[in-house]
Amino acid sequence: MNENHSPLLPGVAQAVREVGERANLTLDPLATGLTEELADRLGLSADRVVTGPGSGALLQMFLSTHAGPGTEVVHAWPSFEMYPLLIRNSGAEPVAVRSDGPRHDLAALAGAVTDRTRVVLLCNPDNPTGDVVGHDQLAEFLTALPPHVLVLVDEAYREFAEPGTLADALALAADDERVAVVRTFSKSHGLLGLRVGYLVAPPSVAAPLRSLTPFFRVSTPAQAAASAALRAEDRMREQCAEVARERDRVRSGLLDLGWPVPPSGGNFLWVPLGARNQALVDHLAAHGVVVREIAGAGVRLGTGSPEANDAVLALAKEFAAAQELAVGSVPAASVALAVDSVSVASVAPADSVSVASAASVASAVDSVSVASVAPANTEPAVTVALAADSVSAATVASTADSVPAATAATAATAATAATAASTANPAPAATVAPAADTATTEAAPAPTAQDPDAPGPQPPGKESAV
Repeated sequence: MNENHSPLLPGVAQAVREVGERANLTLDPLATGLTEELADRLGLSADRVVTGPGSGALLQMFLSTHAGPGTEVVHAWPSFEMYPLLIRNSGAEPVAVRSDGPRHDLAALAGAVTDRTRVVLLCNPDNPTGDVVGHDQLAEFLTALPPHVLVLVDEAYREFAEPGTLADALALAADDERVAVVRTFSKSHGLLGLRVGYLVAPPSVAAPLRSLTPFFRVSTPAQAAASAALRAEDRMREQCAEVARERDRVRSGLLDLGWPVPPSGGNFLWVPLGARNQALVDHLAAHGVVVREIAGAGVRLGTGSPEANDAVLALAKEFAAAQELAVGSVPAASVALAVDSVSVASVAPADSVSVASAASVASAVDSVSVASVAPANTEPAVTVALAADSVSAATVASTADSVPAATAATAATAATAATAASTANPAPAATVAPAADTATTEAAPAPTAQDPDAPGPQPPGKESAV
């Protein structure tokens, strides 16, 4: 899940034990010492830093202070699952903007901003897709926003991204009063069970949050652990680099299975398998591996120990093998898989294909009701459509002489029919063109629900028409 499976950083356990002997004392109730230590390390004044019990609590504090009833908060979707809940807790309305596959659509995010918008949440690296927004991208995005909108950059996974690829949000915040950054010790520093994080913002933005800090206090053991972790920064970065190498090793193994796994800047991978998502989750769970499907869009696969990662790869291969279906013989075909839907698959022509081998079917996902093969005297081309959930009908036409080409297209939701197109014999390879993807403003269901006819994951709130 979200744990960092690296050993505790040097000094952390000892610091927690020592302060535990004084757990009956108030000591530093508002974490003033930790706040000053963080400010010193970041080269900032302490009035720009707010500490809290994890980045989730700080997000809630920020939204409760700077959004509220009658306002809107814009965020990408899919992104951190708790954003809609946090936004609604503040009384504001979440506005979900569909991402461009696994990547943020920054132009669409900017286009979704209205006079009612108070905050844009930007998860970088994104959870769960792993998308990384670079510095120039973020700087350009800021120029597209009106002056009344704050941008809160959630950097919970920043230390797992490849150095130099992630936007320097703190540098942008130094020159732009609209920018705030929230970070946590839970992931990179391995303090998930202690809950401690911090937020950096201009004094005018940070000051109103301090009225909430007595109710969102960082515990004394968490303060001690965070201070110890800061002193072990070099080891922390080494461990994060080790996690990133393991993450990339697992990704390589999944790519070898033909799965469309995008690069990730977090300590996790995004595995979008369409209708196979839940089947993969169930298969792994049956063998003691817990992963999550998010918003019906994909499976978030955390990076564990090398041994756990080996087990996941073995189970993934087992799952992939069980999903493969073969019908007849396939002399020449290629199937392209995309993140949420597959639009085009092109197949190179074969010189000669016998009547007996005139059907080609690529792998289906959960269940495929098999197509019937009907002979035809003058139909030299073959098109077979497969669906991720079910194929209701498919007709394959074959010739008595030769079949020079085939095109197989897969869809992530449903395919209603596949028909054979004919041309003069012999015919060149055929290509199936994608349908235009359209999105409309709609009231979407909960994150776990998905409309099978929708072009992507359903956001749990108002959806932008952009």
